[in-house]
Amino acid sequence: MNNLSSFFAVFIAALILFAVSATALVDVTYQFNTNSVDALVFNCLDSGCNTVGQFSGTLLSGSHTNNGKLMIEFPSTLATPFGYAVYFTSQGMLPWEDYVTLHTFGNPGVISTTANIDLTQANNCKSVID
Repeated sequence: MNNLSSFFAVFIAALILFAVSATALVDVTYQFNTNSVDALVFNCLDSGCNTVGQFSGTLLSGSHTNNGKLMIEFPSTLATPFGYAVYFTSQGMLPWEDYVTLHTFGNPGVISTTANIDLTQANNCKSVID
C-alpha cells in the first residue's frame, strides 16, 4: 500500500468511527398538555444538584415551543456522575422539574423515547404585596 492509499484508509476508518460515536444519543420528545412551554436544562455538578453547569446535550427544538412538544438530546454518557436538571415552565402553570440520568452507556445508536408532562394550572395565582 502506498502512502496515499494508506492515508485514505486511515481517513475513512476515522470517519466511520466518528460517525458511530456521533450518533450515540438519547432523544426525548416531551409532550405537554399546553402549547406554550419553556425549557431549561443543566448538568448537575454535585449529588444534590445544588450547583449546575451548562447542559452538555442539545435542545433540538430550542428552549421554547408553541406546539406542545420539545425534543431534548442527551449525550451517550453522563457529562457528570450526577445527571441533569430539567425545568419546564408555562404561563399560569406551576413549574415542573425533574432529575434525569438518561444515557446509552456509550453504546452507538440513537435511542428515542417520549415523555408526557402534565403541567398543573395554578389556582388563584397572584402576588401579595405588603
